[in-house]
Amino acid sequence: MERLAGRAGELVLERLRTLGDDVPWRGGTRAELEPLLWEAAPEGGRPAEEVLERAVREILPVAA
Repeated sequence: MERLAGRAGELVLERLRTLGDDVPWRGGTRAELEPLLWEAAPEGGRPAEEVLERAVREILPVAA
């Protein structure tokens, strides 16, 4: 859990460092976010760090 919290902190700091002139919140619409969030749950689950990395890579650019 500590490792995952540390990784989340690193990702937040990286976002802040690379934000530049970009807006911190674009306010992604439901239509934009829903396809990214609706999928069948994997049979065996996924490592928490993988889920976190995917959220940063695929969801934050739309929602953040």
